[in-house]
Amino acid sequence: MSVSPVNTTRISDRGEVQILGRGGSNVKVGNEYWYSLNVRPDPNLKPNPVDPGRGTRVTDVVFQIHNTTDPALDGPPMTLWTDGLTWGFSVRGSTDPATGYNNDRESIALGPVHLGAWTNFVLDVKFNTNGTGWLRIWENGTLMFDKQVSNTYPDASSTSHGAFTKFGVYAWWLLYPTLQQAALAQGNTSRDYCHDRVRVGDDTSSCPALAPTAVHCDAVPPAFGYEWNGSTPINPGPPDTHTAPQYYSVRGVTATDWIDGYPPGNAIDGNASTYWSSDKDGAYLQLDLGAVTSVSKVLIAWLHGDTRQQTFRIFLGGGAESCDTGKIASSGATDGLEAYNVPCSARYVRVYGFGNAQSAYNSITEIKVAK
Repeated sequence: MSVSPVNTTRISDRGEVQILGRGGSNVKVGNEYWYSLNVRPDPNLKPNPVDPGRGTRVTDVVFQIHNTTDPALDGPPMTLWTDGLTWGFSVRGSTDPATGYNNDRESIALGPVHLGAWTNFVLDVKFNTNGTGWLRIWENGTLMFDKQVSNTYPDASSTSHGAFTKFGVYAWWLLYPTLQQAALAQGNTSRDYCHDRVRVGDDTSSCPALAPTAVHCDAVPPAFGYEWNGSTPINPGPPDTHTAPQYYSVRGVTATDWIDGYPPGNAIDGNASTYWSSDKDGAYLQLDLGAVTSVSKVLIAWLHGDTRQQTFRIFLGGGAESCDTGKIASSGATDGLEAYNVPCSARYVRVYGFGNAQSAYNSITEIKVAK
């Protein structure tokens, strides 16, 4: 699917496939459904422009579960979106169509975007308007979100109406001339995404049943309240049985540059108040694991990571293979550990820094490597 801000007789802001059932809906409120899809951003996709009114990048919606048309309920209850750097998911719901969809809403930070690579998403949704249902999200098999949330809202004309599925690309911001011109000024001439294996299942389905065979799905915990944030849940509910990641012991740490008082050792001392820092573009921090080992994730806590995005690159090597994320960005939503999936057999882990959204500084408070 592709949309473009290039000046034509009519600007195209969406290209989508819509799945509708009888009566305009393919779900029933109160029932459980499973969804799976693979999304591949174009290798040359550029980050979206920044909305000067909000100070954040605008987003492209690549999958949504929309509600039946109602003027009082403006917007889909659930959307999978990206700003060209990171993935995110929004969920909202309401019991009252008169007050719209803003009553109960949550924005969920997912992983970094890997240009030219497929990412699998699996959703487990029990549709509800009052918080009695749930939403679970897996990204490449990692359970990212598992909570009881309101995730739809009733149509004003009939509470029996449900929701329907759409996938493709919806770049709503292309209809705004200022944002359109900002995109063109940075060479952002199209928004291109490929979709594959879009699948829907009923309450007998599962993540392993719908995800590609190469994806290994985290198990569903027995209690709600889990949201991935490196190694700990955010706002946890009752205790669950998630096994915390096992980390490798770091045998040595070096860096190509650091500011006096902020040496590389600060990034592995277990103290969130100390950090490694450099203001050099492309400076890197390197961990030595002592031997070639099987790495699943690199977890990084960025200084002020909850207020700004950091541009960086992770490279793993020293073994028979090497793995490279290319330039990606942090979510900008947390100053705790943020997990990046980089499955690789390697001895050395390098994190290159290219500055953050506010300055040239690259600052890591803690870094861990998961088995």
